[in-house]
Amino acid sequence: MSKTKIIIIVGILLIVGFVIFNMNLKEKKSQLTGGSILNTDLPEIINNINKEESYLEFTGHALGKIKSHSGKFEKWKVELTVEKEKIEKIEAEIIANSVNTGIKDLDSHLKNEDFFVSKKYPKIKFSSESIKENKIIGKLTFREITKTIEFPINIEKNSITGETTIDISEFGINYFGVSKLVDIKFKIVMGN
Repeated sequence: MSKTKIIIIVGILLIVGFVIFNMNLKEKKSQLTGGSILNTDLPEIINNINKEESYLEFTGHALGKIKSHSGKFEKWKVELTVEKEKIEKIEAEIIANSVNTGIKDLDSHLKNEDFFVSKKYPKIKFSSESIKENKIIGKLTFREITKTIEFPINIEKNSITGETTIDISEFGINYFGVSKLVDIKFKIVMGN
């Protein structure tokens, strides 16, 4: 076999090897960003959230009445840090002005000084400190007051769900006739 033929064969083998290796890397990356959030040993920050299937909702209750109001936030983002097939950190940022109850006057009231003060405090933030056995502990910053909160979460292949109740009086909200307890419910689905 001539030297030229050997060089051509080696070159072809290198190209085929490179293509196969590159395909495996692309497949691993697409698994991480498009499907499961728990299938890589590489530290990754995941922020591609499926906003169509994800939500962040709340329910506030009036005192002495059966009436309650539910709403959601339209603008928010979440980043997950995944390392060695485990979620190590969750960070979330909510735009307070994006509140939507479906009642325009109520939305305006929630944005004002009685509740969110969204012009002065435009963001609500959460940063986890510990995620263990389907329980998360982290810092919630609302109206520039930071408190440690703890609540259960359910981690599945490509989603995280959770529910908790927060005491809004701890964040400086004391509005007559409104319960200090607000229920929070969320679902975060990975992928577009």
